[in-house]
Amino acid sequence: EVTEGDGATGECKNDKGNDRVSMSSLSEILRLLLRSNPGGMSCVNNYGESPLHRAIVHNAPLDIILTLLEHSSLQQQHQQRTASAETTTTITATTKPMEQPSSSYPLHLAMAYANERVILALLASTAATSGHAAKVTDEKGQLPLHVACRHNPSVTVVRQLLELHPAASVARDRDRGQCPLHYACTLGAPLSIVELLIGGARVRDDGGKLPVHCACLAGAEEGVVSLLLRYFPESRGEVVPTAGGCCTGGAIGFVTPEEYLNKIIDERERKRGIGGDEGESCDDRDLLAGGVQRTVRFR
Repeated sequence: EVTEGDGATGECKNDKGNDRVSMSSLSEILRLLLRSNPGGMSCVNNYGESPLHRAIVHNAPLDIILTLLEHSSLQQQHQQRTASAETTTTITATTKPMEQPSSSYPLHLAMAYANERVILALLASTAATSGHAAKVTDEKGQLPLHVACRHNPSVTVVRQLLELHPAASVARDRDRGQCPLHYACTLGAPLSIVELLIGGARVRDDGGKLPVHCACLAGAEEGVVSLLLRYFPESRGEVVPTAGGCCTGGAIGFVTPEEYLNKIIDERERKRGIGGDEGESCDDRDLLAGGVQRTVRFR
């Protein structure tokens, strides 16, 4: 197994750490192996994992991933030309391990294990097939976007997944009935991610939780909760469910999202010294009412 070096010209150590092979040489070796064995991409181990699966799980260098994807594309073109029933199955970003029910598709695996460059390479390959891999669900009914939101994705990755499959933002999985925004809010996603996923703000999971409930229980920042309440103002007075779903721990001392946001605002004002002897002060609680005029207090 190897770890990534400096791009195409980087060097890798073997498992003993003493022999070094340039990345370009390693990629060329892989190409030669695949040319000598055109069916190599379809070979699977005892767990039904293809070379692409293994490369992703072990965070193989980008050049290796690109070589596998390139060969997969060439193999698929060959299949289309021959149209033979004996043609070997092509392993692509949508191909799932055949003998291990708990395994995932390559694109799903990449969201959990791969770095952003590898993910973007897979997404580019997916775009060439009308985004099919971004629309495939695993055994839990989760799309790649669900998996990504469980592993702190970048804005670029989330945006590209949504471009390939816009309806993913409101898709509920079979595990808990949660949409990607539930997972993002549970893990404390920043405002930039929540803004992209805001279409799921009105989706309830199997336990009755909204994403804003998950955000409050996870101790989300003020801007995130404010945005969720602006998008779904009717939820500001809903009692936060505490049973079922994946939302555990987090902030305490509140019952509704409105009370949670009040608590944040009070703490912020306390730190800033609001309410002292300095005269006029403003209150940001207009965010709770979805646009009600700001209250101004005088001391």
